[in-house]
Amino acid sequence: MAVNGIAVLDTVGAAVRFARANTRYAIGPLTLMAVSATLNVVGTYTGIKWLGLAGFLQLIGSLMAMGVLLRRAFADSWRDKPEDKPGAAGFQWSGHEWRLLGSGVLLWVVLFGLIIAGVVVAMIMLAATGALGSLSSFTPNTTPEEFGAMLGPQRVLGLVVLSILFAVVLIWITMRLALYAPATVYTRSVAVFSSWGLTKGRFWGVFLVLLLASLPSLVMSFVVAGIERLLGHGAGMGPVGLDLPVAIGLGAATAIVAAYIQLPLTVGASAQLYKKLAGAQVEAF
Repeated sequence: MAVNGIAVLDTVGAAVRFARANTRYAIGPLTLMAVSATLNVVGTYTGIKWLGLAGFLQLIGSLMAMGVLLRRAFADSWRDKPEDKPGAAGFQWSGHEWRLLGSGVLLWVVLFGLIIAGVVVAMIMLAATGALGSLSSFTPNTTPEEFGAMLGPQRVLGLVVLSILFAVVLIWITMRLALYAPATVYTRSVAVFSSWGLTKGRFWGVFLVLLLASLPSLVMSFVVAGIERLLGHGAGMGPVGLDLPVAIGLGAATAIVAAYIQLPLTVGASAQLYKKLAGAQVEAF
């Protein structure tokens, strides 16, 4: 099945084979990711504030894992330099990881700016319709039904339509910049916006490949949501409250899927797309 010139199923299949063959090279940072994510959940539910540092270790682990996996993806195209050598068990930090960090920060700034813009538009819309005053009694424990009653049906509909339009724009921009990581590692530069040119006219192909590659996390999300519905207790419009053992178990399971399955699969899919769309640039390096 080819979409926008991208053989979607072939690309996903290649990503699966890549993940199966190369996950072991990143086993160290992937384990650091999984353990750190689980500790972060423990800290959230127990109130142990210093466990919040686990989020930093999770970021470091993800960058090192992406670095080693992308080194493997381009191993046949590169003229090796010292920074291209992966470390023992995947633990290494060199120019590639620094550039991935820089690219990630830049991408976060772009997406965060879009989110802030969306919030500002929503606030302007609420102010223009005189709804801000009705939200004076809003609290974190306000239920969705109470929130809807505060705004009224017409304003709720307006917010829903605005949210859908914003989500579409955000997804479109995210897909256009989705190849930032392979572009950054391959070109040895912070190359976030080079992805924009590569994905021009290829939105649906890129979207379908990355959607199919994200199935492990999507399935896990549905499983977690189902368990939360069964075992959780309401917490207003905030996250569902869970008993500590259940929360830790779900957090650990989600972290394992995210680290050992999802990240290698996503990196493999993005690397395969980059090779396909960059074409002669990669082969002629």
